[in-house]
Amino acid sequence: MIKKLQSRLSRQNISVSMAEIREQIQRMNLDSENLTEDNLQMLSNHFLNQHKALVPTNESEIIEVEVPTSNEILEVVEEQKNQLATTTKNELVANTANSLNIELSTTEIEAIATNFNASSDDFTTTLDELKLAILAFIDHKVQCNNLMIANTVNEIYGVASAGFDSNNQHLNNSLSQLNKALNQQSADFKSRLKETLAKFRVPAA
Repeated sequence: MIKKLQSRLSRQNISVSMAEIREQIQRMNLDSENLTEDNLQMLSNHFLNQHKALVPTNESEIIEVEVPTSNEILEVVEEQKNQLATTTKNELVANTANSLNIELSTTEIEAIATNFNASSDDFTTTLDELKLAILAFIDHKVQCNNLMIANTVNEIYGVASAGFDSNNQHLNNSLSQLNKALNQQSADFKSRLKETLAKFRVPAA
């Protein structure tokens, strides 16, 4: 990216060494390994304005250009970093999840990005920590899903158990009533049979 900036400046007849560019990157508190197009434009404008401020139009006249102060530049950089921080982390979370073959929703990606804070400026360390954060999030999600499944199964079991108990009670009541009816019919039959046989009984001589 630094060579790209040198090439861009060279097309405007401005020669800047790599050391000068790196020094300015540090002043602006930028990441030299991950310069964005906005960062390159800011650096290009800085060196362009610096060049214009130093080049005279003729021997007796010098162009007066208002060059932003270091504090003003830092404020702009910080503001842009704050605006891009969430987006950058969201993309990093999404890309890391994809590398792990994990599918996350937009809401889940944003939740992880919002709660993730790297302990180091080293990209590799940050990536490892982010992988652990994503895996921890998935583990928590799995546990929550398992709890929901267990609660659902218990609720279904409770309803089914109550229904089965009701069915058993209904069956027992029905069998009891049937048994009573059969006993009553048997008693009635025996009574009628006794009466019938009594009519055919021969009187004693």
